[in-house]
Amino acid sequence: NPMACVLGVERRVQAVGPRYLAPAKFIPGAGNLVAAASGFTNMRLRTFMLFDSVGLLIWATVYTILGRIFAAQVGMVIDWASAFTIWIVATVSGLIGAAAAWRVAKVWMHKRHHDAMRAKAAAGSEV
Repeated sequence: NPMACVLGVERRVQAVGPRYLAPAKFIPGAGNLVAAASGFTNMRLRTFMLFDSVGLLIWATVYTILGRIFAAQVGMVIDWASAFTIWIVATVSGLIGAAAAWRVAKVWMHKRHHDAMRAKAAAGSEV
């Protein structure tokens, strides 16, 4: 339930205040919901922009530093992966295709279930 996620983040924003915006970028899922939760808590735009900017600066700094520290290792992985480019592209494409097919199947099953429930409800109301 997406609304439950927003409400959870909203409770944290209310409990901690705008300081929650700074580390929210590092909490999976919270970074996407913190803007909506800030709006729900009637946080002032200036306050939101200040703390969100601080969080963004911290986030960018951490990943820039990690990139500099592990640049050599990332280069080695890229060199290694370039030897298997076709296999990597084929695997990733297959996984994306499988995920898309799974999603289409879930939507189709969900639609069939709702159609069956509507037909059952319509049949019950005719009696």
